[in-house]
Amino acid sequence: MSDKHVTSNWKILKMNVIFDKKVSKALKGILIIIMYWSHMFNHPERLQKEIEWISLFKIGGKTVEEFLVPFFHVAVPCFFFIAGYGYYISNLNRTKSAKKQILGLYTKYWIVFAAFIPLCAILGKIQITPVSLLLNLIGLSSSYCGEWWFLSTYVEIIFVFSLIDKYIRNHNVKTIHVFTVSVALSFAGYLINAVLSHVGIDTDNFILHELYYFLIKQPLFIIGWCLARCDYIKKMNAFLNRVESKKKVLLICILCIFTFTFQYITLIPETYIYIVYLPVFVYMFSLASLMMPKLISQIFEEFGKYSTYMWLCHSILLYKLVQKYIYFPKISILCWMNLVCLSFGCSIILANIEKSIWGVFRYFKES
Repeated sequence: MSDKHVTSNWKILKMNVIFDKKVSKALKGILIIIMYWSHMFNHPERLQKEIEWISLFKIGGKTVEEFLVPFFHVAVPCFFFIAGYGYYISNLNRTKSAKKQILGLYTKYWIVFAAFIPLCAILGKIQITPVSLLLNLIGLSSSYCGEWWFLSTYVEIIFVFSLIDKYIRNHNVKTIHVFTVSVALSFAGYLINAVLSHVGIDTDNFILHELYYFLIKQPLFIIGWCLARCDYIKKMNAFLNRVESKKKVLLICILCIFTFTFQYITLIPETYIYIVYLPVFVYMFSLASLMMPKLISQIFEEFGKYSTYMWLCHSILLYKLVQKYIYFPKISILCWMNLVCLSFGCSIILANIEKSIWGVFRYFKES
């Protein structure tokens, strides 16, 4: 095969690799359903005693479901990355303010809260007190649903960065300086937590817990913001465009292996692994999305469209309400598909409720 022919096969790298709203939505769709996989097959202690599921096959003594879990842990860090990337693009285009982002997220959260928490309380799945109700309602506690911890950390990052962002733009602060400060703060978070734990101070108290999660998670948001500011997708395309075609094939293969195996490193704090990993992962997904069949891409985009609701309601369904129904098919992948379909259906209903609420609000505002 001639080098010219190989080059034409890799023209996709020269011209079309992008990370726009459509690709971002498809990525969110994939992330939310692989998150489901991690929650379903990595927490046996949260399953009822009579629940059993059948693995597809085993790899090295582990079920394939357990084997894939470390790779699928990319979901939450990547949501932070996408948020940071999207924040920069939205701010650049002035399409959505931080205030609107936070209000939009809380609106969805309160709708899910109102739909499911009273039912969980009636069924005895959660215990409600005035204090716990207030803290959970504003997102400062996730005692009603452990997976809702993301809300407060995300809102804190968005709020704090929106205050700093104006200074960064007005004073033209270099991207590398923003990134360096972010990493230093995360290191401080890990260090403070280690010191406090060593001297016997409870790091699970409200203030320390919130501070710790804010410090160690914010670099995942910041790396997305920094790379959007640097237009790294375009720079990756330019770099690959300069590589000879045969070497390009080898490089893509190496990146694919890296994308799959880097998740299994456990000696480094998670945040620093993902700072390196996420830019490669997002770029490789952007490349893969161009070769994805249109129907598959559209399905992932639909999941991405409803990903916030799917995140908010899936763990309530899985751990509080219909666990037996979800695992009824027994075979792991069918159980997983069952949860995906159920939470997607619920999300469509909840999204329509939100649409109706905003419609009523606009009606009274205009009348």
